[in-house]
Amino acid sequence: MGIVDTRELIEELAVLGVDDWQDGAAVDAVLDDADRSRARAIFDLLWEIGDEAPYGVTVVPDAEFVDYARELAEDVGAVPEGGAWPTYCIDWEWAARELRMDYMSAEFDGVAVWFRA
Repeated sequence: MGIVDTRELIEELAVLGVDDWQDGAAVDAVLDDADRSRARAIFDLLWEIGDEAPYGVTVVPDAEFVDYARELAEDVGAVPEGGAWPTYCIDWEWAARELRMDYMSAEFDGVAVWFRA
């Protein structure tokens, strides 16, 4: 699993035939056993994220959070481009731990994930 936006998960439910992502009964009613497990995992995560899910919440697997923190810092201009000094001196694991304080954790399909809602 990679970094995913909740809008993509809602689209995946629609492809599976679940039109109302907030209706857990629909997940169980319209799906066969093969798709039900994945749909249930998506539903549970979206339900935990809450009202912000349809607007796009980034869901980051724990194993990818350090890379996510680095990319986010680069995207917002917090570090110089090109990996020059002092960029290569940054303790990205520490930076990720600090960033994680603004995020909530959940489990998605057996994987620990982080999101900010």
